[in-house]
Amino acid sequence: VPPGIYTYSIYTRWPVAVDYNESPAKKPFLRIKGHNNTDSNDDSTLVDVVPNNSAGTTKDDWIQTTGEVTIPAASDGSNLKIRFSFGKLGGSNASPTNLDEILLIDYVSLKYKSSTDNDASALKLKGVIDFSLPGKWMKGVHLKANADISDLSIYGIGVYSNGNTTENENQALSGSATAGDDIFVWDSSGGSTAADIYMNASNVFSQSIYNESMDGFNGDDALTLTKNGEIAETFGVIGTDGTGESWEYTDTWAYKVDGAWTYGTVNCTDGSYFTWDSGCTYPLAVGKELTGASTTKVTSFNENMADMPANGGFYYNEAEAPIKRVTSSQHPAGGTVMQYVDDGTYQYSNMQIQFKSKVDLTQMNTITLEVYIHGDSLSGTQTNQLALKLQDSSEGQPWNNQNVVTKEIDSVDVWKELTFTFDDTASMARDDVDRIVVQFNGENNYDKVYAYIKDVVGSYTAPAVVTPPTPNTNLVVTFEGNDINSEDLNLGGTTGTAIVTDPTDSSNKVLKIEYVDGPGWGNNAGFDIPTGMNKIVANTITFDIWSDHSSSATQDDGYGYMLKLEQPEGSIEKSFKADGAGAWQTVTIDLSNCDYKHPTGNCGGQENAGNEFTRFLFFHWGGSNPSSSYPDTIYIDNIKYDTGTLGLADVNLADAIVVYPNPTDGILNISGVEKVDAVRAFSISGQLIKEAVNANSLDLSTERKGFYMIEIEHEGQTTINKLILR
Repeated sequence: VPPGIYTYSIYTRWPVAVDYNESPAKKPFLRIKGHNNTDSNDDSTLVDVVPNNSAGTTKDDWIQTTGEVTIPAASDGSNLKIRFSFGKLGGSNASPTNLDEILLIDYVSLKYKSSTDNDASALKLKGVIDFSLPGKWMKGVHLKANADISDLSIYGIGVYSNGNTTENENQALSGSATAGDDIFVWDSSGGSTAADIYMNASNVFSQSIYNESMDGFNGDDALTLTKNGEIAETFGVIGTDGTGESWEYTDTWAYKVDGAWTYGTVNCTDGSYFTWDSGCTYPLAVGKELTGASTTKVTSFNENMADMPANGGFYYNEAEAPIKRVTSSQHPAGGTVMQYVDDGTYQYSNMQIQFKSKVDLTQMNTITLEVYIHGDSLSGTQTNQLALKLQDSSEGQPWNNQNVVTKEIDSVDVWKELTFTFDDTASMARDDVDRIVVQFNGENNYDKVYAYIKDVVGSYTAPAVVTPPTPNTNLVVTFEGNDINSEDLNLGGTTGTAIVTDPTDSSNKVLKIEYVDGPGWGNNAGFDIPTGMNKIVANTITFDIWSDHSSSATQDDGYGYMLKLEQPEGSIEKSFKADGAGAWQTVTIDLSNCDYKHPTGNCGGQENAGNEFTRFLFFHWGGSNPSSSYPDTIYIDNIKYDTGTLGLADVNLADAIVVYPNPTDGILNISGVEKVDAVRAFSISGQLIKEAVNANSLDLSTERKGFYMIEIEHEGQTTINKLILR
């Protein structure tokens, strides 16, 4: 008998009512024991059973007794030979003299229930698989070797289809096994790579064996493991169609744990791309998505979301926004596509394309895909959009170091093609990206959105070559229509700010600022700095101002002003006064010694270089008697940077030079100074690759593609830049 857990049954009765508990001599029994095995130690009793005895038993009562017995393998690993014995407990062995008290026995049975992991079989069933893959199927049997097996061909997998009591087929195994091996024998309409793509089989199992004949069963068929033509173990119930039975495994799996079979939900792999997004990951594959992953960088991606994934180099992480492969009858968008579900459960819902190695952004930095938002699924007031985010999954909080591109989706219930290009310097400098986060309609909300995705393609977009700005020391804001387009200035501030005719020269245009509300931050007039002017390196800013203040007026009299130069981070603020008494005067702002700097600090370094000023603001800044200075009107004209320039010693080297193009195909150029003292290229590991002295370029065209660190040294200063060589 094959090892396992069995259910026994015996029917008994007495010809007359007997209380067989009154003495041991009258107690009947059933005994199951080993018998005639090679090792006599295997011939021990397995179970002694005293049949049930109901009160008031009559000669017409047949009483059933049932129970379970565990039958091990024999000591040599073979099936145990057993014997059934019937008799009575106690009393003499003499022939009975009272025939009325003879025990009657009928219909004795022993039925296999399940396997047990405490038997000594060299090979056992561990799992059974009937998976639904994207447009394909996969069937297989998972076996566990408990001993070294030199020849697996003595074993086979028997199939009992559609409730048959006879074997439909038996597929012989091949090869050998080592104790502890997990062996997966399988077939798939997806071909010889399907198991590796769907569940990383070659790295999950000790042996993954593609057998094109292992396809003769379905998820409602009983299977057996045979040894030398005899049944060693059975899964399911022979003679029973498994549909609706507790052991059915249609489009799912069965898996043995501590001798007991466990099951995935029937049909749970329908709509899955990988076992990890099925909602019922095969137990042995849990947490093994990256086991055995290659270090070869990802350079391409092309998934239409209808077919089997092209390779096993990635998987989908759907912990917060479940995804599913759906066909045209299951959704409104048409065709077979991926469904993305944010049902409002999570505050930061997203799905992730998780690669098993790093992405080479010098080969793939652009993602194009088609998306469809189901309008009836929406809740809340979020903007319809899709964000893609580059992350390094090894970081504890990768969202703190991510590159994001967001595209608005201007209409729902139609397919939209979107392109996401990560060609900015920060993205292109990364060599640690292995995850693309996919997030519809923002985060930090509980709004619902159902969306669909198809035709996702990765490609490369060459970053734009950045031409270094040419300083224009003669650029002047004159507010003339033929000089500066007033619409581009983005005028704003106090009521009355406008470009008007010069009160002293009708042929000239000037900026009028009328202060009416009293001093404070809200009492200002401003305009954006024209493109190009914010890159000029200068010591001073000058402008002409006209007011009707007397020459004796001072800031303490209330007629003080302040020029604020805004930057992306912080600002420079400089106070001045106007006392032209009805005449134009020129004010010079010395940037080398600011009165105020926000955040606090002097005006040295990058601020002195005029770096990235974005907006001029003029404030009326009353002194000790501000009420006397309102309303107040001034006129501004001819704003310019002084033509004097700073030496390199007065500025940061990093602000003075520009390294371009980046990425480069070979030639690296340096501008901002005529020639640098030295430029050096180092590998990421710190090895010096190439050096040039007294130069403004470096030729790397013969070097290997990849990331380099560029060190530039000039007049006692050093700066480091990242460079991509493609």
